[in-house]
Amino acid sequence: MNKKIFLPLAAMLIATPFWARSQSQPSSIKLSTTALSFNGSSGNVSSQPITATVIGSKPVTITSLSFSNSTFFAPSVPLPVTLSPGQTISGQISAHPQSAAQTGKLTIGSSAGTYAISLSETAINKPATSHSVSLTWKAPSG
Repeated sequence: MNKKIFLPLAAMLIATPFWARSQSQPSSIKLSTTALSFNGSSGNVSSQPITATVIGSKPVTITSLSFSNSTFFAPSVPLPVTLSPGQTISGQISAHPQSAAQTGKLTIGSSAGTYAISLSETAINKPATSHSVSLTWKAPSG
């Protein structure tokens, strides 16, 4: 007689060694944010932090950082840099204030894929222009 045994999914997962499950998951990068917004109204360069953490069981190599708009920048980072599983790298993204609002994108290239962060900056507040007029009037006689 031919008997079939059906195991629930939970039983199969419990029976699978942990190392076998974790090795099958590809590594990725988890970013602290997907968008940064800068306030350029002060007229000063502003900066914000960003953090990337390796999620998974294999190291990830960050190979490139590129900005689509030169308003946004980061200090020079020696690339490539390889991060171990669970390792974090942090840095600052900055923006030069402009007379018009700006948008852009930071693209991070890695062995785990390409990641993007949307960037935006408000425009510099221009001081109100004041005008003065001096008027002298003499009434006509007659």
